[in-house]
Amino acid sequence: MHHEKNLESIRLNLPEQLKKDLQDLAAQEDRAVSETIRRILEDRLYGLARTLCHPEPARTAGGR
Repeated sequence: MHHEKNLESIRLNLPEQLKKDLQDLAAQEDRAVSETIRRILEDRLYGLARTLCHPEPARTAGGR
């Protein structure tokens, strides 16, 4: 998958616990919640091939 700008938005209503769990996961991965949701959706829709073909560089502490 190529990199393109994230210009589209979707309003999404979530149960309180799911939102909290997403926030916790995002914090553990040092990512924004929107980036975490986007990655989950991409993984589900496109599978792990994206990750295997285009590994992400290691993240540094405090960097986004």
